[in-house]
Amino acid sequence: MAEGDTPRALSVVRDDTVVPLTLVGVSGKTLERVLQHLQEKDGLFDYNVPEKMRDPKREDLQEFLLRTYLPRNFEITGEDSVKKYLRLYDFVEFNGNGPAFQYRFYIKPGMKGVIRRVDLDREHPLTVLWERCDELPEERELIHTGSDVSLLPSNIFQKQKVTSRVELLAEAAPGRLVEPNSTYFAYLYYLPVGTRGVVTQIDLSAKFPVRVVFGNTKGYVPPNGGVTDCIYGALKILRENRFDIRKLVKELS
Repeated sequence: MAEGDTPRALSVVRDDTVVPLTLVGVSGKTLERVLQHLQEKDGLFDYNVPEKMRDPKREDLQEFLLRTYLPRNFEITGEDSVKKYLRLYDFVEFNGNGPAFQYRFYIKPGMKGVIRRVDLDREHPLTVLWERCDELPEERELIHTGSDVSLLPSNIFQKQKVTSRVELLAEAAPGRLVEPNSTYFAYLYYLPVGTRGVVTQIDLSAKFPVRVVFGNTKGYVPPNGGVTDCIYGALKILRENRFDIRKLVKELS
């Protein structure tokens, strides 16, 4: 990274300030000079000002420029645009269609597990191997206290499941089947939409080319290692806006 390119702190406070979207008495010549200045100085000009909005005679150009250049941050979305403009150490926001997550384990009523070990000297005396399910398509071995599962009948003569923890632990043995009393799960990681972070690596050859260190937000469960590899389309770039559009219009009038 070249000298002077050190990333500056980006505000994570959303700007809900209401501002007037009018500039009185701005001539077409002034708007033409503003557009020329922005085209020369704004590295995001092609994204911020589409071709159709570059006509200084457009009646809605003033409002468009204010709407685009008043916010404190530029927001770049869309897979192609993010890929084009993303830089190392950019601030980004997770922008998926929904949260990204993976379960560490997931069991629910109706599932079956087989007891692998019983050790009554332990706080969680039962070790159970659980079958696959739609939420987690692989077997998972978990430990249990015995109060969160029911012991299934061992033969046709035993009509009811054992739900009492005391009775269950007395009968439990390797090979016996159990089922969960409720739904229990935990996340390996959970990334809510809107979580913000910093780009620490871009690998153009990788399936998930952008490595991001996300910051704490409500509901965020970080993955092991604290970094998340993302596709371009799942990110929104937040680039600081260094233009004072009102001051620029005044200077070029």
